[in-house]
Amino acid sequence: MQKKIDDGSRRAAAFRDFLNEEEELKVSKLTEACNSFDGTSYGVPLDGDLYLLKESEDGRGDIDGLLVIWHLGATVNGRETDEVLAFTRPEKRRQGIFKSLFCLASGVLRSSLTFSVYDNEPALMTLRALGAELKGSELMMERKLDAGIPLSPEEGLSLDREAGALYADYGEAYFKAFGDRAYIYGVLVYERYRGLGYGKKLLRGLLRILRDQGYASCFLQVSSENIPAMRLYLGEGFETTEKLDLYQKNL
Repeated sequence: MQKKIDDGSRRAAAFRDFLNEEEELKVSKLTEACNSFDGTSYGVPLDGDLYLLKESEDGRGDIDGLLVIWHLGATVNGRETDEVLAFTRPEKRRQGIFKSLFCLASGVLRSSLTFSVYDNEPALMTLRALGAELKGSELMMERKLDAGIPLSPEEGLSLDREAGALYADYGEAYFKAFGDRAYIYGVLVYERYRGLGYGKKLLRGLLRILRDQGYASCFLQVSSENIPAMRLYLGEGFETTEKLDLYQKNL
């Protein structure tokens, strides 16, 4: 028999299009508690399109459960897709919090859902209960930029330091600083230049620039299904540090 969501759970749950400063702090504390308990590395999700918060009922003012929804604007097998990420405070698990949030959100969720999860048993148990299927993985890869690694200079590159962007006639790439590490994203070779070695040229130029600017290492995220990109990054010295699995569920 399906468990009914009690009125107290409904009253304690709140939809948000964005988070205020106090809620951002509470979400950060919840994320850190889950990462510490599960050994995961989730970032604090402050860029969601919709939030559903389950406030603590013991007067602490904390958040015991969180459901974050991103409207991806893409389709999977003709279905519009949302990405969903959920957190439940470790000491509050197995009390129906995720189930209540998921049921409350069902009216706004699209017909296909993608769940991004690290390999930890609580998350896998939840996904199995939902009937979600593994569809692929996102790999976090990193490379040290010590001076001993030869990175030949590349010509024809234009750096916009303020925007964190590198431009060339054949492509572009972007990066963002995290202390002495640089996150690389948006590596794009224009269509007419693909398959001709320009991806390697662009990446090597960016690595050289990041090294010269004093970064100790750089990291990026890539889909396990993107075989050409995987080959490029592995060939240029990147190593996999984390794996985030993607599960698909059709409603």
